[in-house]
Amino acid sequence: MPSAARDPSDSASATRDVRLHVPVSTILTLLIAAACVWALLRLVPSLVVFFVALVLAVTLWPVVDRMERRGLSRPLSVGMLALGMVAVVALFVFLILPPLANQSIELAANIGAYRRKVQAHLNPDIEVANLLHLARAVIDRLGKGSVDRAGRIPRTTLGSGEARSVRPR
Repeated sequence: MPSAARDPSDSASATRDVRLHVPVSTILTLLIAAACVWALLRLVPSLVVFFVALVLAVTLWPVVDRMERRGLSRPLSVGMLALGMVAVVALFVFLILPPLANQSIELAANIGAYRRKVQAHLNPDIEVANLLHLARAVIDRLGKGSVDRAGRIPRTTLGSGEARSVRPR
């Protein structure tokens, strides 16, 4: 069987010559944008330090001015504030961080036992919806009119048949 000659006008068998033209300005724009992103990522740590310093300077300016008005020189005022801030951070690191780390390690080591202990205290037979219904019933029963002017709760509100009042303990 001879093979049929392909017709070049047939769209399925025709090959297309596709050319992609990207202007030089587009390539340069992409390269400049990539360089800016790279530079920004390299500068982020320095920018964070700069903005933190700026916020501290603006925040502490009134305190330094007040210390200056009381007779201290500006460098001494700034130095005292800096030492105070370092002391607060040091106290945090030495007094708060070690117990926090120990408690975190203990929690991570005993999380299973803590979970079992909590589950043992919860009654699995009582659903949350039943607890909410019970709480609403108690609140409705002890409604606004159940406390007299002296702050006493009448026994009739609590369910005994008598109308005597009882002082809360």
